[in-house]
Amino acid sequence: MRILSLILVSVLFAFNASAADFAEGVHYSVLKTPLKYDDGRKQQIFTEVYSVYCGFCFQYERSVIPKLKQSLPKNVIFEERHIRQLGQFGEEANDILSVLWDVPSYQRVKSAYFSAIFVDKKRFSRDEFINFGLKTASLTHKQFNERLDNPRTRATRARWDEAYPIAKEYGTPVFVVNGRYVVLTDSIKSQQEYNELIKYLLKK
Repeated sequence: MRILSLILVSVLFAFNASAADFAEGVHYSVLKTPLKYDDGRKQQIFTEVYSVYCGFCFQYERSVIPKLKQSLPKNVIFEERHIRQLGQFGEEANDILSVLWDVPSYQRVKSAYFSAIFVDKKRFSRDEFINFGLKTASLTHKQFNERLDNPRTRATRARWDEAYPIAKEYGTPVFVVNGRYVVLTDSIKSQQEYNELIKYLLKK
């Protein structure tokens, strides 16, 4: 599924998609238990579920995500949920990213971990992994510990944990439209078709 997703970014076929072309079970799945949001929103949110230990997620981060964000309507929020269950220090990565999720250094730390793991092939001890993230974020251990235990950060981690069953079923990265529709890519033939599918699901 993820390999095809990467191919569709660079290969554009002559295809005119319409709502009639999209079918449940072929192009998208419907979650029995929709994702929840902090303020109860259930509309116009596009969610990526990922892990810094996921190689496909790293490839998406470099090539797919930028084009995906450009294709989304301006009123659509792009949301990310990191899962802690993957990788040697997935828990530690989850803690650090949940502390940073609403500040600019979040993206910097996420990208740094991706590069360290998949480009530099760096081997971390637990302390080195944590220190690497905190140094990249310009965050002291004291600041980190204080923010880690605040209600907002705890709520973020709880929200991210809700996405794990979806990642377990569909793999990572997995994309969810409006908390309800999981995007399937096996039968998508082009970037244009992908964009049209997203627009279709946003209107459902």
